[in-house]
Amino acid sequence: MKRELSVADAKARFSSIINSVAYGGERIVVLSHGKPKAALIGIEDLDRLERAAGNKTGHEIIKTAARLRKRISSRGKNIVPSEAELDEIRTNRAG
Repeated sequence: MKRELSVADAKARFSSIINSVAYGGERIVVLSHGKPKAALIGIEDLDRLERAAGNKTGHEIIKTAARLRKRISSRGKNIVPSEAELDEIRTNRAG
């Protein structure tokens, strides 16, 4: 379901809008001076859009970063990542 709200209405009801988007699957188009300016969508919708665009999802990037941090920290301080790890970071940044 898609709903349109003005920036003022969205600002006044931000918490409830976030819950509607996150838990109700609602999509909100935010209007400024009657024109669409932004959209609020749930994480599942964002993940689908990113996959359709051929990008890793935000969740996948966060998991990769956590795995790399854990691997690097297990080696001790001042350890430079390997070329493979740097390549993985570059790949994730590129999308």
